[in-house]
Amino acid sequence: MNFQSNFVNILAKPCLAVYLIHLHPYVWSNFCNNINVQDYYGVSFILLILLLPMLVYLLCAGIEFLRLLIMQNFEEYITNLIINICANWKK
Repeated sequence: MNFQSNFVNILAKPCLAVYLIHLHPYVWSNFCNNINVQDYYGVSFILLILLLPMLVYLLCAGIEFLRLLIMQNFEEYITNLIINICANWKK
């Protein structure tokens, strides 16, 4: 089976981060304490069940995107710093 999709790849990249963020004990306990599913009935319950997972995924994926941006700049800075130190060391 050969399957390629840019959309699926974009959604799949942050999956591990989404899993780790939303199941972190602090995040999960606050999430469970603040959202009481038993308070929702009918259409509002259906909307909650359909929209809440998407909202959680998008929020956690956004956090992962910001983390990657920050770490990319930090990684480039550290790499250039090490290269400069090594270049000056050999002189």
